[in-house]
Amino acid sequence: MRYDLNMMATITGLTTRTLRNYINMGLLQGEKIDGAWSFTEEELNQFLSETVERKYGPEAAEGFAK
Repeated sequence: MRYDLNMMATITGLTTRTLRNYINMGLLQGEKIDGAWSFTEEELNQFLSETVERKYGPEAAEGFAK
């Protein structure tokens, strides 16, 4: 399954602007398809795992698939 930027915003609770900033900073991976950002489930899980790990430590992120 692929997610667009609006779906990612809904899932993460972040704004699309924040997600674009994270893309530019290299914190979120994705690809542009026909001019729109698109993310795989793996990219979503990686982003969530790394975000939780940065905020709460590695033990908190163990439940996420990498």
